[in-house]
Amino acid sequence: MNPQRGQPASIFLQKNRFRCLAALFAENADEPHACVYAAALSGKVFATTSSLTTAIRAALPRLKKDDSDLSVRRVFQALRIAVNDEFSALDTFLRNMPACLNRGGRVAILTFHSGEDRG
Repeated sequence: MNPQRGQPASIFLQKNRFRCLAALFAENADEPHACVYAAALSGKVFATTSSLTTAIRAALPRLKKDDSDLSVRRVFQALRIAVNDEFSALDTFLRNMPACLNRGGRVAILTFHSGEDRG
């Protein structure tokens, strides 16, 4: 989650192929059109988030605006999770958390999408 480290989403999309992206969009965002978006985006270069958004919308031009907006958010979520390696960070946190608690201590964890709940 540090913009000075890691690989930008634009490079990630350029380097990853259909199968990887389809799995990513399905698993990290529960995107029902994962294969369509993977085919449209894999191996492509996007200089801006606007150009990526346009490509996502163009992949399924007949979607209603609300559905298209939701798909854009899902694809961006999946990419964010991948480039930030968020599930690895979550796994590390969960493995180390017990050592950080006082005896009898408790922790509460809130999740915001189904990928985090699957464990």
